[in-house]
Amino acid sequence: MMYYIEMKTFNIVNSKQQNIEVALDTVSEQPTGTAMIMHGFGGFKEQKQVMAFTDAFLENNFQVLRIDATNANGKSDGTTKDATFDSYTADYEDVYQWAKVQDWFMEPLAVCGHSMGAHAAIWFAGKHVDEVSFLLPMAPVVNQQLYVSTKSDAEIQAIKERGVIELPSRSVPGKINYYSYDNFKSLERFDLTAITSKLTMPMLDIVGEKDDTTPTAHQQVLLDASASSDKTLVELDGLDHNYRSEDEDYDASVNRVTEVISKWLEKRIG
Repeated sequence: MMYYIEMKTFNIVNSKQQNIEVALDTVSEQPTGTAMIMHGFGGFKEQKQVMAFTDAFLENNFQVLRIDATNANGKSDGTTKDATFDSYTADYEDVYQWAKVQDWFMEPLAVCGHSMGAHAAIWFAGKHVDEVSFLLPMAPVVNQQLYVSTKSDAEIQAIKERGVIELPSRSVPGKINYYSYDNFKSLERFDLTAITSKLTMPMLDIVGEKDDTTPTAHQQVLLDASASSDKTLVELDGLDHNYRSEDEDYDASVNRVTEVISKWLEKRIG
């Protein structure tokens, strides 16, 4: 992990009057640019995969704004049962609108995220093509049709009938995440293939070989549809959706992710 010259935390209020906590990491008094990173469902800004992304940006002298989305397991307001694609995309936008007027903010801007956070990053990039220089969505959910293809009929029926299903968190032992039917339905409104024609900036997507939530084939659909002339999809052997491996220490697994991102950035900002 990189040595941080400084880490600051800020509390801001989103458009729904909920508190959001963000952390700003820097390793230089003169950063190259700013990166924004958002975690996935039930995540938080200190998760190993989020810190792996962060380290890669810091290695390339970006300042990094890590976001605790609302309705997750970080320090922002809300609970997972209220998480939707609406809330994640709105939080990404709200944080940017706050950040861009801060004295420390600077371009170029890189937007990044994991899973639902990656989806939010893409949606944001589609709305801010002129402001986003680099797009690094890590294993996003592309659309509801593809997501449903990874589930059994029984799983889909269960979420419809129960309204909420319990999913034990691996990042927070003993914690239960509550995945709601509202979350499932909200994906209908955010089909990423509807905005890929706007994605002209350089793109990097890293997916685990054993990711059965947002598999490589789904990521290929996304990148093939994007308008970018500089797009890279990397599949990492043996890793799952959160870049864990049954045969490798978690730190070693996420370090592989850091290495890929860092080298990709170096080639484009060097």
